[in-house]
Amino acid sequence: ATVRREVVEYYQKTCEAGGLKLVRLGLRPYANREAIHGVLGAGRYSCVVIVDVGPRLTEIDVILEGRLAFSRAGSVTVPKPTAPGSDQLQPDSAILSVDDSTSSSIIQFPPSGAAGGSSDMDRVVGALLVEVTRTMEAFQMGRAHV
Repeated sequence: ATVRREVVEYYQKTCEAGGLKLVRLGLRPYANREAIHGVLGAGRYSCVVIVDVGPRLTEIDVILEGRLAFSRAGSVTVPKPTAPGSDQLQPDSAILSVDDSTSSSIIQFPPSGAAGGSSDMDRVVGALLVEVTRTMEAFQMGRAHV
């Protein structure tokens, strides 16, 4: 992918103003916005939330009136199932989730079939729902302060 130098410079200056150094500039949120424009047509929707679930990272993007209004990466690992169509995940699977103190923690699943436990896929979906909820709450809080 490519990006215009002015765009990178804008983000570098923004980070510098906040006392930060830009290390990486993700292009996936903008690609998701372009995909929505291609499917729905630019300007033909008011708000779309995209949840792009990957094997190591989940991107959650809010596109408002044709522009990328908010983007957040949720660190949810989606492990491989034990077999096609199974809701049980490989035994060493875990969900990686960022806690509120900004450090990462790994949550290990109890063994499948544990008494009173839900399926591994239920746990992954639950973790994804938490990340989507956090994203939408952060998006709404940011809009309230504008």
